[in-house]
Amino acid sequence: NCLSGPTLQHFKTSKQQKQMSNEIDLYDAIGGENANAANVLPQVQAADPEKPIVLNIHSPGGSVLEGEAILSALRGHPAGFEANIQGMAFSMAANIALSASYVRMPKDGWLMFHFSRSSEGGTAYDLERQKRVLETMDESLLDKIEAKLGKYNPGREVLDKRLANEWWVDGKEALSIGLADELTNEVALAACAYENAKTAPDDCLKYLDNLPKNLDHSNKHYRTDEKVVFLTWH
Repeated sequence: NCLSGPTLQHFKTSKQQKQMSNEIDLYDAIGGENANAANVLPQVQAADPEKPIVLNIHSPGGSVLEGEAILSALRGHPAGFEANIQGMAFSMAANIALSASYVRMPKDGWLMFHFSRSSEGGTAYDLERQKRVLETMDESLLDKIEAKLGKYNPGREVLDKRLANEWWVDGKEALSIGLADELTNEVALAACAYENAKTAPDDCLKYLDNLPKNLDHSNKHYRTDEKVVFLTWH
């Protein structure tokens, strides 16, 4: 039997509705067409200043600098913002969720944290400069994680090892260690979309029979095995 649950269309609202409801969607790679600072800032400015923004997240992550620009816009909202993870918040998307005053996610939703990466090359001087920048970004992420974990913080040495190998956290674990504040009854919008299938936990590959049929799959490769779907982003 097919499991019922929300589709991507279920979460989409008109521009007018978004302005009235203080909801902003991050349904793209951070820095992508629908999840960039230039897109988010006008929505923050149009939001009711007396109500927190609800940030709906379903993203595989992306640009750290673009994510920080999005965070800067969200932090400028007088009532702050809450995160509603509707499937996945990986990499920079998880980083953004850490700064929310309240985090909701389904039990089969996923967070994933890892150290910053660079695809640039260059001279030895360029690589050394990139190393310094990446280390600064990593320190900032670790500070945010430790602040969010609070009494559940295992220490910097343990976190270093987890992020070096990618740290995958589902909704139930996130709630138990303080990374989420509430579990929703909704099923995750998608199970997993990430570039490295080998590092993903087996549970993250389990998906629903009712994969939204209206999504554009042109830039994704699919591995399908009965009820298992894994999306690999390029």
